[in-house]
Amino acid sequence: MSTANSAPTNDTALNARMLLALGVGIVGIAFLSLGFASVALDGYRSRLDASQLASAAQLVAAAPFLVAIGVAHFVAAFGLLSAGTRGRLAAAAVGLAGTSVAAVGLVDLAVAGDPLRLVGNDPASGAGILAITAVLYGAVTLGAIVGTRRVPHQAGAAAG
Repeated sequence: MSTANSAPTNDTALNARMLLALGVGIVGIAFLSLGFASVALDGYRSRLDASQLASAAQLVAAAPFLVAIGVAHFVAAFGLLSAGTRGRLAAAAVGLAGTSVAAVGLVDLAVAGDPLRLVGNDPASGAGILAITAVLYGAVTLGAIVGTRRVPHQAGAAAG
């Protein structure tokens, strides 16, 4: 049934990009949900304990950034599924930004030893999470880049 052409490679790359796009879209939903929940939390400030007000204020202040990060993940997910070059470049840019942020977090954790106490008493768990995050965003970047030259050569694909 299959010949020695590059069609199975294109199908495999497309399937991998679809799986990556699904994961990126789920992360985008999580960021958007957290952003909108933090806005809703602002309405409940009067019901919070005094010890929780500072944390709630920080979360409410971060809401626009969380929503923007969620939207960027949707752009990356659509870019991974795009046959055009611009969409793939947008996905690669989001993946590269995520990899860079995770790498900077790893360096900061290694050098400063978690000065903000983000991971509690065990900095090793934070390092593991950041390392996994860097690898996953690196996979998004590679998924967006791999196969970009082959897609326009497919029948019916529009160059973009």
